[in-house]
Amino acid sequence: MLKTLYITYDGLLDPLGQTQILPYLEGLAVQHGHRFVILSFEKAERWADVARRQTIIERLQRHNVVWLPLRYHQRPTLPATLYDLMLGLWTAIIAVQRYQIQALHIRSTVPLTLGLLLKRWFKLPLLFDLRGFWADERADLGMPRTGLLYRLLKKLEQTGLNQAEQIVSLTKQSLRYLAEHSHNPQIAEKTTVIPCAANLQRWQRDEQARTRIRHELGWQTKQIVVYSGSLGGGYRSADLAECFATWLQSEPNLRWLVLSNQDPQPLIKALQHLNVPAESYTIRSVASNDVAQWLSSADVAISLITPSYAKIASSPTKFGEYLACGLPIFSNAGIGDSEELFAQGVAIKIADFSVAAYQIAWQRYQALRQQPDLAQRCRAFAEREFDLASAIERYAACYRELER
Repeated sequence: MLKTLYITYDGLLDPLGQTQILPYLEGLAVQHGHRFVILSFEKAERWADVARRQTIIERLQRHNVVWLPLRYHQRPTLPATLYDLMLGLWTAIIAVQRYQIQALHIRSTVPLTLGLLLKRWFKLPLLFDLRGFWADERADLGMPRTGLLYRLLKKLEQTGLNQAEQIVSLTKQSLRYLAEHSHNPQIAEKTTVIPCAANLQRWQRDEQARTRIRHELGWQTKQIVVYSGSLGGGYRSADLAECFATWLQSEPNLRWLVLSNQDPQPLIKALQHLNVPAESYTIRSVASNDVAQWLSSADVAISLITPSYAKIASSPTKFGEYLACGLPIFSNAGIGDSEELFAQGVAIKIADFSVAAYQIAWQRYQALRQQPDLAQRCRAFAEREFDLASAIERYAACYRELER
């Protein structure tokens, strides 16, 4: 069993840290006996939440995990990141020696610099958890692809892919891309696909909650579309609003349930601009432990994300959560392995962001929803592709390769 230094530029106090970092490491510790030292970069506002911090500390202590939290600095962007990396490298060097580290697990591209240096200096095997094409995600947000920083980040990414003993990618699409475009054939051979998983014991359809919430909303006999997650930016709130407005014109009894902890005003303004009646939608801020119950009240889910080259390596967490609750998904193409969802009949493709495309997708859904086993097939797909237990076993297989 390995004593592993896990380095992440995301914080354990972030929602992502609690859903897409800790559950995997806890499973590897409990089920496979691996031991971890976690080096993370925590945001000041989350660190100030003493109750949440104490909960994480107690959670880690139960599994004998050592936590080395450092302060995350955001601005000015490049100097702040370089400062974080220098402090992180110093902390990591001490950790490797003090805790007799045997392997490195590096999450995403930014801390990869630390991983490659530690690998060289201490002769440690490295698992590069790719998570996505990070440099291209930044380019989607405005970083010039012709600039020096982009080229350096892509060089860093390629170096990590070449030198890592094991690689984890979120999607089959990104693995195909690596296999086709990499000059190193071993990259595909040492890559395991592990999409963003969900604890399916927690994420499942709750019929009692479905009845209760629909009664609470006064929507007992309505068709309900649900959206869960972030608003704005690449999540295309204005298009979500237009899509719902389009469907509402042909389905007056349709209702939209939005679950988000972000500012709802831009979405509300978009709906008002489209003359969508206020009684036809509701936007709720729901505790994370209650989201599955609210999803259970719906009939179908929706996700619209701006497609790009980087998004072929993206695995939206909401896909697994929706499907685990028995919900088929409206989604645009070009997002991770969405084509597989369309082919398996658990998702409906929205061809583009136009009224005509929304209408066609709704018509296709009307045929799909007549299938009596639809909810069961969605759940079965989630169990096959997005189950946390299966994801832990795939990580365990990667760790066995590191031990060789």
